[in-house]
Amino acid sequence: MTGAQAADVGEWPTVTQSLINDVLDDAAIGMFVLDKEFNVAWVNDTLQQYFGLNRERVLGGDKRAVVRDCIAPVVDNGEQLTETVLATYEENTYAERFECRVTAGEGREARWLEHRSKPVETGTYAGGRVELYYDITEQKQSERARREEKTQFESLVDAVEEYGIFMLDADGYIRSWNAGAEQIKGYASDNVIGEHISMFYSEDDRAAGVPESNLAVAAEEGSMEDEGWRIRADGSRFWANVTITAIRDADGDLKGYAKVTRDMTDQREWERRLRRERDLTERLIETAPVRLAIFRAGGSLERINSVARRELGIDESSVRALDFTAMNIYDVERSSISSENHPVSHVIETGEPVYDRLVQHETPDGQQRWVSLTAAPLFDEDDELERIIVAGKDITELKEKERQLERQRDELRHELDEVYERVTDAFFAADTDLRFTHLNDRAEELLGTTEGNVYGEYMRDSFPEFTERSFKEQYERAMTTQKPVSFEEYSDTADAWFEVRAYPSDTGLSIYFTDITERKGRERKLKQYEQLVETVWDGVYVLDENDRFVLVNQAFCDLVGYDRDELLGKHATLINSETVNEAANELETEISAGKREVGVLEYEFETADGETLPVETRFGPYEYDGGRIGRCGVARDIGVRKEYERKIRESNERLEQFAYIASHDLQEPLRMVTSYLQLLERRYGDTFDEDGEEFLEYAIDGAQRMREMIDGLLEYSRVSTRGDPFEPVDLNDVLDDVLADLQLQIEETNAEITVGELPRVEGDASQLRQVFQNLLDNAITYSGDEPPWVHITADRHSEEWVISVEDDGIGIDPDDQERIFTIFDRLHSREEYDGTGIGLALCQRIVERHDGEISVDSKPGEGAMFSFTLPT
Repeated sequence: MTGAQAADVGEWPTVTQSLINDVLDDAAIGMFVLDKEFNVAWVNDTLQQYFGLNRERVLGGDKRAVVRDCIAPVVDNGEQLTETVLATYEENTYAERFECRVTAGEGREARWLEHRSKPVETGTYAGGRVELYYDITEQKQSERARREEKTQFESLVDAVEEYGIFMLDADGYIRSWNAGAEQIKGYASDNVIGEHISMFYSEDDRAAGVPESNLAVAAEEGSMEDEGWRIRADGSRFWANVTITAIRDADGDLKGYAKVTRDMTDQREWERRLRRERDLTERLIETAPVRLAIFRAGGSLERINSVARRELGIDESSVRALDFTAMNIYDVERSSISSENHPVSHVIETGEPVYDRLVQHETPDGQQRWVSLTAAPLFDEDDELERIIVAGKDITELKEKERQLERQRDELRHELDEVYERVTDAFFAADTDLRFTHLNDRAEELLGTTEGNVYGEYMRDSFPEFTERSFKEQYERAMTTQKPVSFEEYSDTADAWFEVRAYPSDTGLSIYFTDITERKGRERKLKQYEQLVETVWDGVYVLDENDRFVLVNQAFCDLVGYDRDELLGKHATLINSETVNEAANELETEISAGKREVGVLEYEFETADGETLPVETRFGPYEYDGGRIGRCGVARDIGVRKEYERKIRESNERLEQFAYIASHDLQEPLRMVTSYLQLLERRYGDTFDEDGEEFLEYAIDGAQRMREMIDGLLEYSRVSTRGDPFEPVDLNDVLDDVLADLQLQIEETNAEITVGELPRVEGDASQLRQVFQNLLDNAITYSGDEPPWVHITADRHSEEWVISVEDDGIGIDPDDQERIFTIFDRLHSREEYDGTGIGLALCQRIVERHDGEISVDSKPGEGAMFSFTLPT
């Protein structure tokens, strides 16, 4: 029972004799009228009903006795009621008001009553008192229901730990605070209640008025959603997803706001990493210098990288129309490999990988290439064959010069979604018997039902899969332990994967579930790409914009001798010098400017055991996190190649030294022989008969040819040792000089010379002039009976120029095409064509000094095309 004195006694009407006689018997309010002795002068029927009194017995009786004997026994806490009522009779100067509860009994119902009384100041009962009793039972029941509803809601809100849920007043000051808000923001409720929400915003946002703007938008539009940085109690930042909803009363007046906050920092970072890895993977696939193809389980071609398209002569637009049988390959005996024996067919039939299958194929330009094929299966979550990854490593140079090619990797990962009503997560509630009590819109959408259809229904009846899978077990564990559970499960009903979080309370479960089907798919792809990268023979590495390792494969770890954990996050100078980093950055700049397609460097790794390892790296830039530039590449051990080159270099140096000494030492005796032969011819020429003159002519001619051969050998030996330093050379100028030197020969033979635009290269101008001079001279010399026709062109292929000199002369038998580059090896007799047989050998040596190659494509009678390459 509660009571309080009323200060304003004038609010009660004056009780008069006429009021008692005419009105009170019909009033719906229980009423006592007491005279100045506090005897009962009037009691109405309603009061008899409320307290179970007999009107006739109490009329004229002492009200004090009535209170003690008739009223106090039928109310809760009757002693306090008696004390309060009797106190009013002692002074009878103030109004009284309190509540009491009547218990159920014979002739009465249990009910709540409000007591109101005041002195009677005028009229028949002046000096007495009037007491009114109002039935407030329904009001009490309504207040109780509201308290229970509020308690249940607060319990539900407090059970949610992943969301900060709190209330604001109309000015943005905090009025409530749940456990999720404390966990996310780091403030206890005592520290934030009464504070303004701007305390969670950054200084810049506060200065820009963001908190006030958000509240204004919510007030105008009903709700608003925002994402941005927020500040925790310890000063750290977190990325928040915030929903603010305006709360209005029945008249539409703003009463405050409900605010829901979720910490999205991890998800935001994961999404950024996912985009970076996806972009990185695409870059690795396209920049990998190995042939890479992905086939579907049926054998059709799904994807092929640019290297494979170029080498196999496949147009990108026709990729999806091809299958593995379109890739013509041959075994080591040059016999065509049938579709049944194809590596892809083997994987499809057996599910087992094929490693290092040695095959041959012919490129679109007719080159025969050796390739080591590896075909690996990729399985889905049901262990069914889903993809076949085929990697082709060109080992042509390895078989010839013991060199290798490389290959690489791709990525993908995970994503989370928003939660709770106005956030986009699905949510439903269940009681302790796992019966549905609430579904939000997202849950209705995913489960294909409505709250009305399943309210009060058992989960096992509406969705049998909740008992067939792990749902029921996890929910019961949460209820038993009263601890939240989180798990992932597949739903047949929704045909989707869900991340489920269940929060228990005394009244049941609050269950949130997020559709993670796409994330599951990306995780499966990521696993496949990780398998792909780990099948690469060479070391794959990725650096961020600060030259720190963010990804390495096992092959790279094996190269440098460090574990993966020892490399990730470390600067690249752990294994190479700062000079190498600067050179790589310069090449990246050229790649970005379109001056080259990929960067190539040779240098030495510093391995974990303190040794050095010669490597060649091919790399390129990649973009991540919206504009940040990193570097991805492939590293190859070239120790064997370097040793081979060293031996060749030493051998060449000895050969050059020998050739120079031999040719130099032969000059003097040859000059003496020539001088004496000429002296013999002058002094005794008239005495020789016809045979003697012929023999002497043979001897002089042989000595002259010997001199030419020695001069050629000397020139051949000096290509590497006596050449000029490389500098920028305009090949157009070089060719103009050569054509000027050959002008007389061109006019005499009526030769037609056409020239395309030639590039500017780094090289030795005098030696490149010799190459053009020898090739043009040969084209004119071996033109046959018709006037010579010669066409000179230049084409850029990747990172090299291909210079071609084409003629329509007598041509060369394919069996003899390698002989022509051998020193002193001639295809024609001196009677047919003059020369020493050293010109093309000299051209080859000069081109090799410029890191190029020279070749010929010809058939007898169809002319010849000599081509040589020079680096760009």
